[in-house]
Amino acid sequence: GASIKSTNSRIIENSANLCGGGIYLYESNSIVNNVMLNNNGTGSNVTNQYGGGGIYCERSNPIIKNSIINDHNINGAGGGILSNWYSSPVIKNCIISNNRSGYGNGGGIFFRESHGTIESSVIQQNNSTSGYGKAGGILIDAGGYDVIIRDSEIKLNQSSKGGGIWESAA
Repeated sequence: GASIKSTNSRIIENSANLCGGGIYLYESNSIVNNVMLNNNGTGSNVTNQYGGGGIYCERSNPIIKNSIINDHNINGAGGGILSNWYSSPVIKNCIISNNRSGYGNGGGIFFRESHGTIESSVIQQNNSTSGYGKAGGILIDAGGYDVIIRDSEIKLNQSSKGGGIWESAA
């Protein structure tokens, strides 16, 4: 698949109607290194399929490292990152903070039918509190996919269900 290498960049105050307010990755092996994604958004209010205020991945295997993903306020799922449909992102040495998923799920990160690795990162002060929102920090709706969390802090997140992490294997 295609790929981009974004280094030492700022992606700020962008919007998309459905997915990927800051970055939309489809069948991509991109590298996002030392990038600030701030105050990007999506307009969708579909709870599980659309969103990803900072980054949306579908059928992609990005490496996201040394980056800050913060202050995204969306209606859909995955305020900071939505990893959707057979993706496998590696998130390393990142700060994912102060993101909000309004009608959806996963204020910080939502893994939907995706593998993933979070390493040496901080997931904090994310929010998914509207209605029956799940997972302020990380939502794993894996359906048989594995998500590895290693040497990371998940703190001060809020949600109606699962403040830090909410997981379902179904």
